[in-house]
Amino acid sequence: MTESQNSNQIPLIADDEELFKAVHALFESMKQAMLREPNPSWEVRLSRLQRLEAMIISNRKKIQDAINTDFGARSAFLTDMIDIFPTLTEIRQMKANAGSWMKPQNMLADPAFLPARLKIIPQPKGVVGVISPWNYPLLLSMGPACQAIAAGNRVMVKITKATPVFADLMKTLVSENFEADELSVITGD
Repeated sequence: MTESQNSNQIPLIADDEELFKAVHALFESMKQAMLREPNPSWEVRLSRLQRLEAMIISNRKKIQDAINTDFGARSAFLTDMIDIFPTLTEIRQMKANAGSWMKPQNMLADPAFLPARLKIIPQPKGVVGVISPWNYPLLLSMGPACQAIAAGNRVMVKITKATPVFADLMKTLVSENFEADELSVITGD
């Protein structure tokens, strides 16, 4: 690191600088979208979950093929059992329960603080980053993403470079089904 670089900065090589700028611009776009709509309604969240579910169901064969290509030999059955079906189950659980989870809850105050009243009001955090490993690429990327979506957040997913075919497919599918400031996939190093 040179003296001119701050110790908190990550040193970048030339190829990474453009990627860094693109990711930073995407993050800023998502932050602005979150400021415009800080607490999306249940209908908005449900719509995003439904699009994610439909995207996976309608592209099941492509997902199986991409994972098979990346792994060298992984059966469609195995991909269904450990990636696709658990991810769809997670999305369906969010669709069934997140509407009630986002409602404010009245709580009892400790007697020492009476007559105080307590209320828990769930709120989105903002922009959530998901970094997924290679072994269950769909489940470990879109599973946490669907949870963050159900909570009302914007989501950036970084899929490992160890599954490049799957990562490129997900980037394409997500860009076709979501606005870039709702859900985005980042590929590469």
